Amino acid sequence: MMVAREKTQSHLNAVRNMPSKINGNPGSMMALFMALSRCYDRRSLGNTNMKIAIAGAAGRMGRVLTRIVHETPGAEVAGGLESKGSPNVGADMGELAGIGKLGVTVSDDPLELFTKIDGVIDFTVPAATLAMAELSAQARIVHVIGTTGINAEGEAQIRAAAR
Repeated sequence: MMVAREKTQSHLNAVRNMPSKINGNPGSMMALFMALSRCYDRRSLGNTNMKIAIAGAAGRMGRVLTRIVHETPGAEVAGGLESKGSPNVGADMGELAGIGKLGVTVSDDPLELFTKIDGVIDFTVPAATLAMAELSAQARIVHVIGTTGINAEGEAQIRAAAR
């Protein structure tokens, strides 16, 4: 457990070197990575980097988040998600984000991806977010939600999945 706490502290320290805004929202990066760093309290991993996937990887925010995660010490872009049939499935995450090839591709299969990551940052649509909330809970990974337009019933479903 001590190794997990040391990793968590290392990741929290890395937050200080990150950009302070997403979409003009000060402090959102701090909240995002503090939430992701909590995964080390629940999992003991041999890798010191947080393995993070981006849901909605080909969208504007997905591309920004890919760049931010890639540039953040202690974090690693470990995958991306897009809906089935998206022309971006199979694309390299780095090339989509404009930072060069990373060797990490976009998938349309969250089940497979969630077995290989510590957390997912979700900027998709409400229906996809609700499905991922349940899958994330079952996989015991951190699910950071940036999706807008979720109604009260959807928020209740998210809270239930988080228990």
